[in-house]
Formats: sequence, structure tokens, C-alpha cells
Amino acid sequence: MMAFDPRSGEVRDFDLCQGDVFQVHQRPFLVTCPRDDGRGPLSVVDEYGRVRSVDECEAEWRTRGVVPEMVRHIGAWRFES
Repeated sequence: MMAFDPRSGEVRDFDLCQGDVFQVHQRPFLVTCPRDDGRGPLSVVDEYGRVRSVDECEAEWRTRGVVPEMVRHIGAWRFES
């Protein structure tokens, strides 16, 4: 997913992982997966509990010209703390 990276101040591509959190217009979204090991189709859950596929969300935001902001990216930042 293309998202704004607050650490670098740039828009870049993220390989989403289960547990990642991002926001769009101050609304939080959580990346989930049906399997505990994080392998399988990823879904996005919004603040109201609505579940959609990552592709569906990306397509909607792309047509609206919205760039999500990554708040917490487990996959890239897990070993930096």
C-alpha cells in the first residue's frame, strides 16, 4: 500500500502486515488476518468494525485522491525498538 511515512516525511510503498495501523482523515484502520501466523488474505477494519479487503480500500482511496498515513508498521519497524 502507498502511504505517507511520518518517519521519512515521504509517501512510499508499505508491505502490510497483520497488526499494522494507519489513518485516513484522522480515522484509524487496523490490518487483520484470519490466521494467527499472519499469512493469508489481509483485511482492513475501520473504527466502526467494517471489514474490507486491502484492495477494496486502496481502490476507493485512489479514486478519491486520498493517501493514507502509516501510524504503526510492524513489518518495517518491529526490530527498531
